[in-house]
Amino acid sequence: MNLKERREYYNVVREFLQFRDYTNKYLENTSRYSEYVCKEIIKDHSESNGPYIKSCINFLKYLKYLKNTDNFHENTAYCKYVNYSLNQNLRNYLHNEQNTLNFYKNLKTKDVSKQCYIEKCENEIKYIQKYVLGNIESLYNLYLNFEKYTSSLVNDNLSHCYYASACSSIYNNCINTCNVQYDVAFCEILKKFKDEYNEQLSHENKCQYIKKVLLYPEKKNVRDTQHTRDIYGSYASGSISPKSNSTGNNITGAIVTLLVTPLTLFILYKFTPLGSWLRPQVQKYIGIGRNNGEEYEQLLSINSQNEKETKYNNEYYIKYNAFPQ
Repeated sequence: MNLKERREYYNVVREFLQFRDYTNKYLENTSRYSEYVCKEIIKDHSESNGPYIKSCINFLKYLKYLKNTDNFHENTAYCKYVNYSLNQNLRNYLHNEQNTLNFYKNLKTKDVSKQCYIEKCENEIKYIQKYVLGNIESLYNLYLNFEKYTSSLVNDNLSHCYYASACSSIYNNCINTCNVQYDVAFCEILKKFKDEYNEQLSHENKCQYIKKVLLYPEKKNVRDTQHTRDIYGSYASGSISPKSNSTGNNITGAIVTLLVTPLTLFILYKFTPLGSWLRPQVQKYIGIGRNNGEEYEQLLSINSQNEKETKYNNEYYIKYNAFPQ
């Protein structure tokens, strides 16, 4: 799912709550035909597959509800919710994009009498990656608790304090996710929610221990965005990032240092009083090097002699044992 598609989903999650309210009672109705179609696709009817079959049945009920709803008018937000619920409830069964598409095609094939209206939302049926599902679920819970907070403000009790606290906790977890795996679209929607929450809670005077101001790490995200841009640059436009220029300057400086340092040392050694002190030290070092070299040559000589003796002894042993006893 690309950035544009993710942004479209995140922006309509709040409408998922409305669709949920519309369909909750509708899902309670039994549908033998939907059950038949789903069991034709999910052949294993064991208890472990019961939740998958139920999710498949609910998916078909959603589509039928949309078909019979006058105010639907191909509402893409509702279709996105249907696709989200399909992926969320069947993610352990479908696993990947191809399986999701095949599952939908199989539903169309099995619905011979066209009672399930499979063609509804056909353009929205697609695979949603696991991390995107997690982000959508977090936003869903965030909006759900915020809605409960605002709707319970009319009560005299402090039940709404719990929902405000839940919003704060969920938001902070979302920000942590945003920092670890920076999804631009997800972080944008969090920032919008932060502004709305802070505005609403600015009038709160009953709940003492809730966080009334949510924070958004704007500086950190700007830094991460700049860091990403610096790494990859802008190859399409032909521009070079500041980091690339810095790297080039560092390389140039290193080359100049390598060229100048030996020349400076040679001048100091040859034409200054420092040379008179360096010469004995250098000769001493060379002498040590020679001694080490001589020792190394001596070791090679000894090893060579040992190899010759070993070879001679082996030949003698072979010849000796070759004679008949």
